[in-house]
Amino acid sequence: MASKRTKIRQILENGEIESKAMVKGWVRTFRSNRFIHINDGSTINNLQAVIDFENFDEAEIKRITTGASIVITGKLAESMGKGQRVELLVETFEILGDSNPDEYPLQPKKHSMEFLRSIAHLRPRTNTFGAVLRIRHALSFAVHKYFNDNGFYNIWFLSLLIKIPLSRMCLMSCALFSETPINFPYPRFSSCSFS
Repeated sequence: MASKRTKIRQILENGEIESKAMVKGWVRTFRSNRFIHINDGSTINNLQAVIDFENFDEAEIKRITTGASIVITGKLAESMGKGQRVELLVETFEILGDSNPDEYPLQPKKHSMEFLRSIAHLRPRTNTFGAVLRIRHALSFAVHKYFNDNGFYNIWFLSLLIKIPLSRMCLMSCALFSETPINFPYPRFSSCSFS
């Protein structure tokens, strides 16, 4: 049995047929009581896991719903369908977190940006935001790497020079803190001379 989690990206890129794998992620779709599409965030693509529903408890299989967190252990096999090279034949699975299919807002369909604004905590699970966040990460990493490789340091001067009222920094805990006026010995930006 595979004792260490394997990322789905690694399986899709170079998973060896007949090898054991354990994946952790959330269910994107579950169809025909047989095919589980699972994603762990390491890639935009899903891994198809094939479950033989006759060998598992029906009550446990009913818990496999879109959005559920799951751990699947099984053997990699050559995929019979189109779209990916390998699929995971389920030997064991465990539901880590249930998801009510009637209340889970991300169903396998296209959603409008207005709707996604209302569920900000789930946006990274969509392909659109997943792609945007990957591009943002790559650009940010490239800029930081360039400056680091050329001897620059990343210092947040604004946090050193500007007094930000504590209640504005604490979104949920404003009542726990109070503001006190502080006379800053440093000049404001408007009076700074850069010549």
